[in-house]
Amino acid sequence: MSLFTLTLSLFLGFQFVHAGLPDKIYGVNLGSWLLIEPWMMPAEWISMGGEICNDCSKCIQSEYAFAEKYPDTVDAKFAKHWDTWFNQADVNDLLENGLNAVRIPLGYWIVEALVDRKTEFYPRGGIKALRRGLTQLKKAGISVVLDHHALPGVHTPNQMFAGRCTPDVQFYTDYNFHRALVWTAVMTALSHLDPAFETVASIQAVNEQIMDASKTPGYGEFSKNFVKTVRAVETLLNIHYKRGHRSFDDRTSSNFTATMEKMSRTSTFSLPVAKALQDAVPILVSLAVELKIQTSIFGLSSLFRKREALVTNFMDIGWQHNNPSTPPMPQSDLKPTIAIFSP
Repeated sequence: MSLFTLTLSLFLGFQFVHAGLPDKIYGVNLGSWLLIEPWMMPAEWISMGGEICNDCSKCIQSEYAFAEKYPDTVDAKFAKHWDTWFNQADVNDLLENGLNAVRIPLGYWIVEALVDRKTEFYPRGGIKALRRGLTQLKKAGISVVLDHHALPGVHTPNQMFAGRCTPDVQFYTDYNFHRALVWTAVMTALSHLDPAFETVASIQAVNEQIMDASKTPGYGEFSKNFVKTVRAVETLLNIHYKRGHRSFDDRTSSNFTATMEKMSRTSTFSLPVAKALQDAVPILVSLAVELKIQTSIFGLSSLFRKREALVTNFMDIGWQHNNPSTPPMPQSDLKPTIAIFSP
């Protein structure tokens, strides 16, 4: 697969001032790698057992529909796709063409503990494929934006990129906002704790929410809590995100997940953020064991000194109409934050 069959990066040529990102970004969006959009790869999708039709909600034209149809073989089929769609040859192409950044679209199911397997159907094993790709990108010195492309409950109707093609949108509820914040806490922690994530410099809150803001109740508050969740995790890791940011000091534990569990039960953070941290703890403990990630704060102190706060980013304010919420911009307690536009 040629890397240039992928969607061109929406941030090509944008300028940022942040140590974790290049001064000038030239990159691509790794579309259909860890979140398949069948329109990008119709022949391979059909060969895997998928379908192409005019109404994607009526056939096997999403990851959800595929996993529901093929529960016994979905994991193996997707593992083969992940290994072949993006690999070392593509990383080499990036370097040869002078690119220095990638955006990786992800579904919430990359954090498998967030999936209700009784009602939600998605492939397993994506986190290991992500780590493999991130390791290759790190060795190449390529910066990464992790994009929460498909949100719990479906955030946009009748779209393949939402993971499930359906008119039934359920993301804009307290339950699914919470699951998305847990995802945010987990991915932020991994970005700082797991050496494979070393060149991850940014996390995107949502990709292409419904354009009519009257149909996205609660999205503005969720956006604020997204930033606050990222910063809460970084606070507990003593990663500074603003000038004058006071270091967190808890001598009672050298283990990050133990510290997160303890602080999530205090009044340090707002209730939505505290609940997200609390529910992220068992997931991080499980992943630490599965992926052999060190969670000792003392053992990782030298790594933290090198880490910069993640850039949080959103769709551009012009994406929505009908009195949209303003995404959190670079304020003293929230920066660094950027807004991006997806074509």
